[in-house]
Amino acid sequence: LIAYFALWYIGNYYYNITNKLALRAAGGSTGFPMTIATLQLGVGCIYALFLWAAPDARSLPKVTTEDIVKMLPVAFCAAAAHASSVFALSAGAVSFGQIVKAAEPAFAAVIGVSLYKKSVSK
Repeated sequence: LIAYFALWYIGNYYYNITNKLALRAAGGSTGFPMTIATLQLGVGCIYALFLWAAPDARSLPKVTTEDIVKMLPVAFCAAAAHASSVFALSAGAVSFGQIVKAAEPAFAAVIGVSLYKKSVSK
């Protein structure tokens, strides 16, 4: 378990440093943070499609149009949270970006309570 936490922390560290370098190369806060955030989400989508297309990776999920409509608010909020963390990295120090990223679980809890009427705990 400790190894997983260490690997997560190291991966998160390098993700933030790489993001900060990319944002600086693109002009910083006046550059293209939304473009970088969108490209990151696009690469993730392409990777997910590859996992479904690969012969032995995973089976294609059974999703109806109604399921997609139900997922749209959550997908939008997840994309907004990701864009916010990329904007935070472009606006200031990496530590400020960490604070915004740390608030994402609370943001997800608020969305779950307000959109899905689910309690966070019993």
